[in-house]
Amino acid sequence: EGGEPGRTIAGGYAQKLGFTDFSDHGTGNGSGPLPIDLVSFTADLDNSDVYVDWTVASQTNNDYFNVQRSIDGYDWEDIATIEGAGNSNQMMDYTYIDTDPYMGVSYYRLKQTDYDGNFEIFDPVAVLYEVNIVGLLISPNPVRNAITISTNGAIHNDLNIIRIYDVKGNLMLDNNLIGNLENYVINVGEFAPGVYIVKSKNRKQLGTGKFIKE
Repeated sequence: EGGEPGRTIAGGYAQKLGFTDFSDHGTGNGSGPLPIDLVSFTADLDNSDVYVDWTVASQTNNDYFNVQRSIDGYDWEDIATIEGAGNSNQMMDYTYIDTDPYMGVSYYRLKQTDYDGNFEIFDPVAVLYEVNIVGLLISPNPVRNAITISTNGAIHNDLNIIRIYDVKGNLMLDNNLIGNLENYVINVGEFAPGVYIVKSKNRKQLGTGKFIKE
């Protein structure tokens, strides 16, 4: 049977989503009392970071927690391992900050493993991370020596990550710029002739463009 609905955190409020394909929790082999009494599990977007918080009322034989993340709610990856308290009857709070979350909707859940290798997997929550997608103005194009990059859209005075890839996906350049991405000059004179993809990222924008190196 399906589990209880998860929660979507977006813009400071929670909205119920029906996760009919998720069970309340998965368990490994073995029996006995549940290793933790989970009071709450939330994920909140703050600027470009996701704060994953959970509270437990008690822990029995608890070895560690895994924070897991998914882009589709089906395939999961471990993004953090947090040490458990073993045996405790105290209310305890935990936090993990995901500083590189997926764009759009992504999902987070908690996995708990005890000293015997038994585990529980709890219901997921969904987070919406919305950004503006803008075009990058690159000139001259084609180019021989240096390109100048500007954004074709709203400007954000922020930390901008600028990366250039070749058509095979190889990273050719990785620069950081603090400030507006306007009239930013990059020397590409040593690049081999061909087509290159430029991508930029900050807390509010994703930018993309391409140029031809002669």
